[in-house]
Amino acid sequence: FSSSSSSGPVDYVCPATNTCTIDKHRRKSCQACRLRKCYEVGMNKGSQRKERKGSISMSKPAATKRSRADSSDNTVNSTSGSPNPAKSARKSQTVTILQALNKAALPVLESHHNHGQPPTKVHLLNSLVKLAERELVHLINWAKNVPGYTDLSLSDQVHLIECCWMELLLLNCAFRSIEHGGKSLAFAPDLVLDRSSWSTVEMTEIFEQVAAVSEQMMQNHLHKDELLLLQAMVLVNAEVRRLASYNQIFNMQQSLLDAIVDTAQKYHPDNVRHVPAVLLLLTHIRQAGERGIAFFQRLKSEGVVTFCDLLKEMLDAQDFLEKKSSNEGD
Repeated sequence: FSSSSSSGPVDYVCPATNTCTIDKHRRKSCQACRLRKCYEVGMNKGSQRKERKGSISMSKPAATKRSRADSSDNTVNSTSGSPNPAKSARKSQTVTILQALNKAALPVLESHHNHGQPPTKVHLLNSLVKLAERELVHLINWAKNVPGYTDLSLSDQVHLIECCWMELLLLNCAFRSIEHGGKSLAFAPDLVLDRSSWSTVEMTEIFEQVAAVSEQMMQNHLHKDELLLLQAMVLVNAEVRRLASYNQIFNMQQSLLDAIVDTAQKYHPDNVRHVPAVLLLLTHIRQAGERGIAFFQRLKSEGVVTFCDLLKEMLDAQDFLEKKSSNEGD
């Protein structure tokens, strides 16, 4: 056997019978039989050394390139896998907000409505008003537990709750009524009114809006955590005009919006339209709230239903704000 190399042809001679065993342990025992075995598996007889050198010279850069690529991949993976400080801080803030809101969650109150009496307009309205008065007390205490609220000026704290208490009552009613599919409203576990009762108390238009919101909540599978965040958003977004605590209110709004987005991604990861759809519901709740305030003010002036002092103060404050806004517009 002969082999070409840069130093010329080389002849290898088997000292035995050209049948030496060549394996990984005895591959150097007979060069002639080793070369013969290489030819048998397809090596080119004319350029085996050149190819081998070329193969080696080509393989080294490839290996180096691959090694660098692996190193680059590891760097990218390491970077992408490492926590983003800003994102982590935001997630932590969302958790903190939800913990505070869950801890201060509003209770579901019984109305103590007397079902033994005929469901007349006055009887039903008296129960609704008394229930609203008790819920209002809890709302005021709840607001103090919304992160950032007590950092606002006292006048801004009072102003915000005066602007949105009816919206909050109706928002909560809508959520409690989800299981009724828009056909009835659950003001309390012992006071669920259907459409005929809405007509009796002459609040059909208002309750239609609340029921529609409730139905949308059901279709969007609104989670309890999302309700808590929407409650807080209604509170801090109650007044669009610049208040004394404008910067703090703005920061609260941004934090709540982030929390709403984070929570939606948790419970509705495949629905990119969930957050806009849910936030749009607040527009309808605000309209219903404005109509509810006007209706209660009319009831108070008529003197048909008894109002406690706290509810009277809230209605008087709303009346003052409306008149002030009207005068500013003139």
